Amino acid sequence: MQYGALVISLDFELLWGVRDKRTIADYGPNILGVRKAVPALLDLFAQREIACTWATVGLLFFATNKALRAGLPARKPRYRPVGKGAALERLRLRRINSAMEMAARHRKLFHLWWHPHNFGVDLEENLAFLRGILDRFRMLQERYGMRSMTMGQVADEVLHGYREGRAADVRG
Repeated sequence: MQYGALVISLDFELLWGVRDKRTIADYGPNILGVRKAVPALLDLFAQREIACTWATVGLLFFATNKALRAGLPARKPRYRPVGKGAALERLRLRRINSAMEMAARHRKLFHLWWHPHNFGVDLEENLAFLRGILDRFRMLQERYGMRSMTMGQVADEVLHGYREGRAADVRG
């Protein structure tokens, strides 16, 4: 790439993403909070001119349970529980901003993803954390030319570069 890129992806899966660990009883407020979190995220991204890729759970598109089971991957991800607290949040922000700056300096891609239900409670606190990331992105954009891109834009750029390279190979 000729510049660093920030790609933000939001996995819109609601309870599907945590159904093996959580219940409506203990996680319901997060799920219901998505109704406020999504418009707030869209507004923030529009204000800051930030591109975003939204993903929807593919399991919702299977017609039968049998088809669903046949489509499951052999390897499944394992997630570690993450605590919260002011010290951990500062470390997390520092880690994200440092990795994003490294991507900007070295013309690499930095991918940040989460689920809107993660913002379902403590919305203002979560938006403030995200604003800290976007403030750093703005500085990296000005200093290094970092861009905000969707997954589709990155794919188009990679494929375009690949096609140009192949065309040069054919001509050369």
